[in-house]
Amino acid sequence: GCQVLRHWSLVGGISAQMTAVEVMTANQEKETYVLRQLDEAVLSRESKLLRFLEKTAVNVPKVHLQRDDLLVMEYVAGKALYYAQDVQAVCVEMAKELCKIHQVQVPDNLKKAIPKLYERMDQIMDSRPQRLDETFAEEKIRQVLEDAWPFMDKDASFLLHGDFWPGNLLWRDASLVAVTDWEDVELGTPLMDLAISQLDIFWVHGKKAMETFTQMYQGLNVLDYSPLPYWQLYAALRPRLQFTLWSSAYPALGREDITEAAMRQKHGLFVKRALDQVAS
Repeated sequence: GCQVLRHWSLVGGISAQMTAVEVMTANQEKETYVLRQLDEAVLSRESKLLRFLEKTAVNVPKVHLQRDDLLVMEYVAGKALYYAQDVQAVCVEMAKELCKIHQVQVPDNLKKAIPKLYERMDQIMDSRPQRLDETFAEEKIRQVLEDAWPFMDKDASFLLHGDFWPGNLLWRDASLVAVTDWEDVELGTPLMDLAISQLDIFWVHGKKAMETFTQMYQGLNVLDYSPLPYWQLYAALRPRLQFTLWSSAYPALGREDITEAAMRQKHGLFVKRALDQVAS
């Protein structure tokens, strides 16, 4: 019963197609929704999770409908921060939100629908891809990880976002109002999420911001952080063969300074620090 007034693409994502749609309802009121298109099975799981998280302290958009490969959600008025005047305060809020996610008690019926990190990592450690990225030390990283595996408790079942980076967080004024893009959700150790966030914050906001984020998170969540360097090395594998694609998204986001060369330089520093910590 709605009339579509206008629609526009939402930039920033790579894996899913995101479209904002403004409609006129049958009651002559304007409403805006977000249409998210992705694999049906992934969206079905994401929809169930978001409906559950709406009842928790985690900030997520409200789900209105999931049908086939389309998820209809509320349009959250906010924006991703790829630069900020007070970046330290932003990273403190990011750490607090990530802790909220990791402290969620997932009900057993929902756990059955969420993939297990340990099972995926076991497969990764058991078989290498045919082609390695020779532009960075992928061979060395994989050897260190394979020799140390398993470096996690296989029964760890913390809720993980899987891609908690600035592009998946919406802000309004100084408040973080929504965590989006939950297609990579898993159950496992929080150290994986932490490491992924560290590298992305390093790329986007710099070393000091990454350290502020890390210190705040560690102050809020009591864990055994000794395996963290291994998860940092795992996080460093994620952009393998993808540096050109990942870096190409930043100019449209207002960050022409985040080039492939700049990302590779910080990536190298991140890897070296993790390898040094593993060796010490």
